[in-house]
Amino acid sequence: MGKETMSDDTRREILAVLDDLMHEHPEWRIGQLVANMAFLARQTNSATWDVENVEFIQTSRQHLQRMADNRKANEPAMQKLKEMHQKAILNA
Repeated sequence: MGKETMSDDTRREILAVLDDLMHEHPEWRIGQLVANMAFLARQTNSATWDVENVEFIQTSRQHLQRMADNRKANEPAMQKLKEMHQKAILNA
C-alpha cells in the first residue's frame, strides 16, 4: 500500500519534543519550531517535509540539551549579575 505510517510511539515522541521546544522557545510559532529543527537537522534549506521523524527527534533533543547546557554554564554569571543588581538596589 505504499509508505509505512507513523507509529503511535513515534507520534507521541514528536509531540513530546514539540512540547519541550514550545517551553524552551515560547516566542516561536509551531511552524517556526518545525522549520528551525528541520534546518538544524539538514543544515540546508531543503524542504521541511524531507526530514525524517528520527532526524527531527534527535536534532530537537540535541538542541534542547545544548540549551540546558548553556543555561547551566551561565548560572555563575547570572548569579553574579543578580547579586550586583541587589547591591545596586540596596545602595540606591
